[in-house]
Formats: sequence, structure tokens, C-alpha cells
Amino acid sequence: MLGLAFGLFEGNAAMSQSLNQNPNQNPNQNITQKANNEWVLAGSSTLRFLGMRIYEAKLRVAPSFKSSSYHEHALELTLEYARTLEGRLIAERSLVEMKQLAPIEAEKGKRWLAFMQTAFPNVRAGDRITGHHDGKGRVAFSCNGQTNGELDDPEFAHLFFGIWLDPKTSQPEMRRALLGSF
Repeated sequence: MLGLAFGLFEGNAAMSQSLNQNPNQNPNQNITQKANNEWVLAGSSTLRFLGMRIYEAKLRVAPSFKSSSYHEHALELTLEYARTLEGRLIAERSLVEMKQLAPIEAEKGKRWLAFMQTAFPNVRAGDRITGHHDGKGRVAFSCNGQTNGELDDPEFAHLFFGIWLDPKTSQPEMRRALLGSF
């Protein structure tokens, strides 16, 4: 279920692209710097499955954020896990949730799954995976502050963050809590 939906990259050229930045610079430094300086907490929510706490989600956005066009805005979504989960299973569930939002070609689904399986590590209670979106289609993932990978693909960004933010999400209560007044 959605509880497994955030585990994260196969490093081929089509999936992992340079950000044209200083090679010594953290690839998502600009996104996280913006989050720390300009973004606000939109909302938070806890996902439970059969009464067990799976993770707490927090969404940070710019004050100009519009939920109706979430995929066109920079944002940061952090999941803090409450239990041990395998990254492979998180990636598989993420793809299932994405496919419920829109059809995904088989080959593209395989590439995205491989990317997420590499980007999403196994997690334990207290681990945090953060997805950073620049609003233009570039996504960067980190676990406990360590960058795991990036992908420049607007369709992936739209569907991945749609797991939580799309009106067709499988968890509408969580969506409402994350979006707050946005």
C-alpha cells in the first residue's frame, strides 16, 4: 500500500543527468537551500496501516504554491519512517501508486522502477527520505541528508509527487493534511 510508497537509481545517462553545477557542489543544494530560506511547511500527516505507524510526511513549499498545479512548483516532501522497510518494496509500491494515477508505458515503468530501487535504500525507524522537486521536472532524492540520485523527467516528477498530492491519490485524507491551506 501507500505505506511502502516512498523508497528510492540506475545511473544510465537517460536517467541521471548533470545539473551543470560545480562538481564539488551537492546536486540538490539549490533546492534545499531554497527550502531552508524561502519555503514554508504546508502540512504534515502520518500514514498508518492496520493501526501501525508507517511514516510521517511533511510537505514544504514556496508561499506561491498552488495545489492544482503541484507538479509545476518547487517542493520538498520528507517521509520519516517509523519502521524497517526494504527499499526495493518501497520502489515497487511507488510504481503501483503512480500507475493508478496515469498509464505508464512498460519500458518507462521498468526504467523508473530501476531508478527508484537504486535511489531508495532500506530504511529503519527514524530514517528520512526526502524528495526535492525544482518545479521544472528535476527530482533529487536524499536519505538522512545524503544525496541518493536525481532524475530530470517532468512526467516522473508529476506522477511520483502525485502519489501524495494528486486529487486521485489513494490517500485523500493525507493529501488534505499535507496541502493544508494550499
